Amino acid sequence: MTMDVQITGMVPRLRIAGGLIILGLLIEAFTLTWNNPVAFVVFLGIGGVLIGLGVLIYLISLVTPPARWGEH
Repeated sequence: MTMDVQITGMVPRLRIAGGLIILGLLIEAFTLTWNNPVAFVVFLGIGGVLIGLGVLIYLISLVTPPARWGEH
């Protein structure tokens, strides 16, 4: 297996991880403008979970072997 095949297999997982992290950061930035107790719940409950999932998917994509060409 060449390096190009390995990198190509990681790209979809890295895009999902990046998308989750960006979405979590946008939610957290949006809740910083709120001035009520629900903002903290949304900040950590939704934004924090999305960022955590993005980081977890990123780390898993680094240690697991990528899918082969015929196994999409």
